[in-house]
Amino acid sequence: MIIQKRIFRKSLLSIVCTLFLFCATFSISFATEKTDLENELKALEAEMEMHKKNIEVKKKDGKSLERDITILDSKIKKTETEIKLRSKNIQNISYNIKDKNEKIGSLGDKIDREKVIITDVLKDIELQSKSNIVLSLLSSNSLSASVDNLYNINGLKTALLTSVEAVKQNKNTLEVIKSELEDVKVEEESLKSEQVVQKLEIEENKVEKKSILKQTKGEEKKYQELLKNTEKKAAEIRNKLFSFKDGSSVNFGDLYEYAKQSSLSSGIRTEFILAILEQESAFGTNVGQCYVKDTEGSLTSINSDVSRGKMRPDSVPHFFNITKDLGRNSYKTRVSCALSYGYGGAMGMSQFMPSTWINYVDKIKSVTGNGADPWNPKHAILGTGFLLKDNGGSSQTYEAERNSACKYYSGGSCSKSSAAAKYGNQVMSRISGIQNKIEVLKNN
Repeated sequence: MIIQKRIFRKSLLSIVCTLFLFCATFSISFATEKTDLENELKALEAEMEMHKKNIEVKKKDGKSLERDITILDSKIKKTETEIKLRSKNIQNISYNIKDKNEKIGSLGDKIDREKVIITDVLKDIELQSKSNIVLSLLSSNSLSASVDNLYNINGLKTALLTSVEAVKQNKNTLEVIKSELEDVKVEEESLKSEQVVQKLEIEENKVEKKSILKQTKGEEKKYQELLKNTEKKAAEIRNKLFSFKDGSSVNFGDLYEYAKQSSLSSGIRTEFILAILEQESAFGTNVGQCYVKDTEGSLTSINSDVSRGKMRPDSVPHFFNITKDLGRNSYKTRVSCALSYGYGGAMGMSQFMPSTWINYVDKIKSVTGNGADPWNPKHAILGTGFLLKDNGGSSQTYEAERNSACKYYSGGSCSKSSAAAKYGNQVMSRISGIQNKIEVLKNN
């Protein structure tokens, strides 16, 4: 009976600990902080929407110095509000991280306590078993004692199974919370990266405002003259040529139109598509330095017979099929060389691997109606949009776009590789500059 009471107390302790873990709540002060933070987030979101509407309303007015300065001021205020919003979100995430770390600590303590209980129960089972054997040997009239001991052993085994199951469940819960914690940390890092980009955006708008005021001295007549110069700038942007290694070229105006069409087909932002293309290949100017040498996918420099790595084995047959279908000479079609740490063979300005390109041929044909050629800028940009959509970029949030860029680069999310994260950050930092170019084109 003494042993039974001890087991009962241990089991009760286990149950109490479990209930305490899952029923515990934040302290009153902590809960109040969370509520205040949520209210601040709502207020900042409302303020950001107000600035957005102000910008859209002002854009409908005729071009004037007052209008455009007001728009720039609203853009600056909107971005400043966005930065505040990100700061509050980061603060919110820090609460979440703290909460999950506390849960991890509590679960670890509980697992340790259950292990102690399991050890004690195993000792008690061994003691009861030995006691039962001794009683059987010493007395033929020990049936009652033997039954009691057997009852005790069964009770101990039940308690043991309960503790073992509790350890299993707690370990599973622990793994889930650890995984959630990693996701939250990735989100926090993403928000911090976004803040850096937004601060750059504010500086660009401030520089533009300062430049306008300096050139016009606040006079409308001078501003109208400045607008004429801006029209020239728009023409320069639109007509800027990007020459490819094969002698062909495309201007930014056409790239913009292709990206807009890709955006309509995929739901990916136009400026994000262009940022990917700029990061990936400088709009196609930095690609095509190798030829495929043999049926094994060996690569050599276009200017010499120097070996430059290999194409990924699963891409080789697709490459030959793609070039055959397009009527191209497989051994005189330019592809990317392999870097020191990977495979080469990427095709065209969007840098598609053959094994990836074939997944989008039908979708691209459904838009073009006449083919899917990775060396055709229009087709390549359509493919970029579809791939970014499959990577999760169509929700158009900063985190979704950054992750889809990382997947475009490495096949995995930003958290899987520091190189991929760097690539994603670089893509996102290009968007503001591209937006400015697009704004000039839209307004002229």
